[in-house]
Amino acid sequence: MMFCPGCGTQMPDEAAFCMKCGINIKQIKEGGQAQVPNSAPAPNPYPYPPVNPYPVSYPPQQKTNSRNAVSFTFALLSACAFVGALITLLSATSSLSIFGETVYRHADEEVALLAAVIGGIGFIFGLVGLLTSPKKEEQNSLGTFGKIFGTVMMCASAVIAVISLLTIDW
Repeated sequence: MMFCPGCGTQMPDEAAFCMKCGINIKQIKEGGQAQVPNSAPAPNPYPYPPVNPYPVSYPPQQKTNSRNAVSFTFALLSACAFVGALITLLSATSSLSIFGETVYRHADEEVALLAAVIGGIGFIFGLVGLLTSPKKEEQNSLGTFGKIFGTVMMCASAVIAVISLLTIDW
């Protein structure tokens, strides 16, 4: 890199003319006297200061962890299975109470067994949600809620499965 003898602007070595003042650099290199043009130097087309050539560093972003979403999804699946098992169990068992005394009680064994299976599936979903939940330092609010909700739904599904099995007359 060299500097213009007329205005001091830095320019490449192979430049023939100065981009700021217009002086003939090629003529000066050959040993002649260069004439500075009478016109005023060209205005700077970029009125703003030069941009920093170095990239701007941003603060590190928190990495997203898909295990939070997986844990929450399995907690929701466990909740769906719990609700399905509860509805199935309630439809399997019917009773008629008159003045506080049970007159008629009926438990359909196949439907109660289905409720137990659905409850067991809910338990498995809750267990998988707990096993796939991220480490404590990687958890966000979704992962924390998924872990707590999955634990509750896992336990509730297990209770429904046991109650369903207890209603069957073996």
